[in-house]
Amino acid sequence: MFIPKTEMAVSGTEGGDIVVWDRSLIIEGIGEQNEKRLIKVVTLNQDIDVGINVLMTCDDKYLVVGNSNGTIRFYDFDFKVKAWFEDLKLNTIKSISFSKKQPMLADPKAADHEAYDKESQDHFKCSEFIVADSNAVVVQLKPTIFEDIDTSKKKGTTLMNGIKSAISAIAVHPTKPIIAAAGSDGFIIFWDYLNKGDLVGNQYEFFNPKENRDDKADGDKKNPQAFFTAMTFTPNGEDLLVGDYKGYIKIVDPVEFKFKKMSMELKTSDTGHGMYLTKMVVNDEGNYFATADTQNCVCVFKYAIPVGDKVNHPEWFFNGKIRSHEIEITDIAWGKSLDEND
Repeated sequence: MFIPKTEMAVSGTEGGDIVVWDRSLIIEGIGEQNEKRLIKVVTLNQDIDVGINVLMTCDDKYLVVGNSNGTIRFYDFDFKVKAWFEDLKLNTIKSISFSKKQPMLADPKAADHEAYDKESQDHFKCSEFIVADSNAVVVQLKPTIFEDIDTSKKKGTTLMNGIKSAISAIAVHPTKPIIAAAGSDGFIIFWDYLNKGDLVGNQYEFFNPKENRDDKADGDKKNPQAFFTAMTFTPNGEDLLVGDYKGYIKIVDPVEFKFKKMSMELKTSDTGHGMYLTKMVVNDEGNYFATADTQNCVCVFKYAIPVGDKVNHPEWFFNGKIRSHEIEITDIAWGKSLDEND
């Protein structure tokens, strides 16, 4: 990035530094007269794990830095910080774009200050801008939030929540125009495909992406990045059944967008090392569902009242398992009895 009205250029590093380059003053010898040479290294992020992802200038007045921890800072061309936006709750900053409108003061009251004219250079001002992060979230920011004391108002306006990784499973609600999609990075979103627009709901915190996945089952070689691998709604739409790469099944409330508490954990193996689930199918009555996995096994779960439950609150329970095939199971389905009394 070139610094306006100078011959300097800067480049950012993963360690949070900027490298400053300027025209070489060497006339003879190993360097060319107009060659850019390293002048100095300036540390902008004290945490070496916070890298610089975006470098750009704003209004020929500020150097704008987007960081890997979701923060944005404005520096003058002497590399002194002038403004910072650090309560955005974003992931790695991927893009920053400024409006073409006139810059506005972060502190509107400054314009009424009697000494504003001669001190105007000290007041931070810039145009509105939008920011996109690595989670496909797009946020609109105004310079006025820099002066806001209330941190809840410093997050900006969310314009869009996109899908942040490859889709690993999908299910359609049986009675509502809702699609549920699971991402390979471990999230679930709900989207109204008729009204479109924003997501009906999302839960990006179902799974911690930093979790160590070294203990994955051996069968999970088909898609080593997927966490949630299969899912389906029950016929009444009250439950979303979600299976993962270890053979565990979670029950999601599609209204509250959270896991339902179960008296027993649902899993396809007692050892805790189940296989990657590839299919989940619920019967028409909604009281049984079956799963298929990469170990060529089929498991059946039943919706029933637990033994000793005095309030008659039904739950899902493991019912049985069979290794039915020698080769990969490509699909499963529930049959229908010809006898209406069955």
